[in-house]
Amino acid sequence: MTSAKCRADVEQLLASTGLNLRQTWQRKAKNEISFAHATGRLRAKANLRLPKETLLSFADPHVELKRLHEALDHAGYPAADTLEERLELKRTTDLEMLKRVTNRNTLPVAMALPNDFHNLKWLLKNVLLYQAEQQQQNNNIANILQEQTIPTRLQANLLTAGNWDVQKLWQDVLRLINKNSNCQVLPKKLACELISILQVYYNAHEIGIVTRRIDQLYFIYLAELAKSANTKSEREYILDYLALQADAANLQTVMRALSAHMTANELVSALVPGGEVSVTEIAELYPKLLPAMNASYDFNLVFKSLTQLYQNKQSASLLQALAYWAEPGERWHFSKAADELLLRLAVRGRANTYGCDAVAGLYLENMFEVKNLQLMLALRSSDKNTQAAELLRKVD
Repeated sequence: MTSAKCRADVEQLLASTGLNLRQTWQRKAKNEISFAHATGRLRAKANLRLPKETLLSFADPHVELKRLHEALDHAGYPAADTLEERLELKRTTDLEMLKRVTNRNTLPVAMALPNDFHNLKWLLKNVLLYQAEQQQQNNNIANILQEQTIPTRLQANLLTAGNWDVQKLWQDVLRLINKNSNCQVLPKKLACELISILQVYYNAHEIGIVTRRIDQLYFIYLAELAKSANTKSEREYILDYLALQADAANLQTVMRALSAHMTANELVSALVPGGEVSVTEIAELYPKLLPAMNASYDFNLVFKSLTQLYQNKQSASLLQALAYWAEPGERWHFSKAADELLLRLAVRGRANTYGCDAVAGLYLENMFEVKNLQLMLALRSSDKNTQAAELLRKVD
């Protein structure tokens, strides 16, 4: 089935099922005077945001780099030699400002946590792959385990805007490999969990065990962080933030599992907690979807069944992006839809005069501007730069 036909089927199914693609949330955010100063500081920076035309110019190879640097100057981006460096510095300085103006621990930690777990997964996965490669070649694996700084080849994919210093995180990863849970930045409980995961990995030698479990630990850790939040509004916002990410992750996992003809047990081992649609609900539905994939790719059956689970959920709009799933080269539409789901949460929060939702929303919008710029720069040297406008994360 082509993605064009899938899209047509989706439009017809949406009309026939009356699916409610929710643009708002039931929870009503409140104005909170304790967040007034922080909201004002972030709202002032929002006035410097780049318009769509300027964002698109970063994908145009005919636009001089000097003009792009000038655009970042006007928007208040930190100075650096390259555009890429300036974008990463923007992430870091915005997080530092969020920590400073909120005078709270919970919200900034939650906003930076995706970067922390990205770095953790990247470093640990690469150390384990290096170990496996060296063992196959009967080489000495001690070299990388004795490096006190991150190897150059691993640095490019790291994100600096996190809670955990990346160099200290690297040293913690080496401690984990040596079954030492006394870490510098990793919490003790998390370190012990990771050591247990490594024991399972060394028995099975399947790197997917490690990456899947780290993904699950992110959601578990974020949920625990929400419980310890300083205010009710922070707790509620973080749980919304968590649920949208979890629903997106699980919906994507279901589609991948169907494509790979995974068993229900294999699927459950890859699902993450915290979504509005529970792991139990997905596990109960999944066996009913398998016949649609075993005989032929019956997208209509899959879509109708998933609609029953998601139609009254905040993440219902993700179902539209499944229309592209039949073509692997078009699956970026789902990632875009997942990003725009979070962006809608940000826009909703920003609409408040002041409060936790307003602060978090303004911060997230800043981060999505950086992501849009990174996407545009990636297209600058690509023959796909005509897709630039389509790739932009935006909420109309």
